[in-house]
Amino acid sequence: MPGKLFNYGAFEQIKDIYKIIIATGVMVAFLSAIKVMQNDYLVLALGIPASTIVYLVSLHVLKVGEVYELIDILKAKVNSIKQKVE
Repeated sequence: MPGKLFNYGAFEQIKDIYKIIIATGVMVAFLSAIKVMQNDYLVLALGIPASTIVYLVSLHVLKVGEVYELIDILKAKVNSIKQKVE
């Protein structure tokens, strides 16, 4: 029985992750569209960074809070690298 141990049922779990599932679906649709190109190397070279951007933009549009945490972490890492270089 879901939720019996932690009192966190299946419906609550789905409610918590449905936006992430939608963003993943958008990314998969984008990757499926990009696969029409005949050059596998080009698909690989463009697919990875472009699908990452599509996924992050989808999370932003759907207002998934964790994406903002990720952005803050990345900003902090970039700033610490900048300080080490200077």
